[in-house]
Amino acid sequence: MTIVFYDVLHVFGAILLFIGLGGLGGLALVDVAPEAKKKARMLFVIFHGVGLLVLLVAGFGAIAKLGTGFPPWVFVKIGIWLFFGASLTLFKRVPHMAKIWLMLLPALGLAAAYLGNYKPF
Repeated sequence: MTIVFYDVLHVFGAILLFIGLGGLGGLALVDVAPEAKKKARMLFVIFHGVGLLVLLVAGFGAIAKLGTGFPPWVFVKIGIWLFFGASLTLFKRVPHMAKIWLMLLPALGLAAAYLGNYKPF
């Protein structure tokens, strides 16, 4: 498979991840019946998990295609990926900060995109 395939798959994973995070953030901001909230939360958790998995597979596939090994920017992106994985609990444990997380997480995604495209170090 080509590097372009892995790049497109990586973007798809990011889209799924941010659908999940946006949905979880939205649920934290509104008052919804507990049963409806539980069903919606499960759907967004699935989007979050599948997005993370696709990002991981596509990211390592792209690294293998590039043949550069593991330069420092890759480790920073892995750290960002780990934070996105842990961010699932942010909306559940600290729902009053959902507005802040909904602003900070896309900025972190932008940082990851910058690292992947420009490979600064």
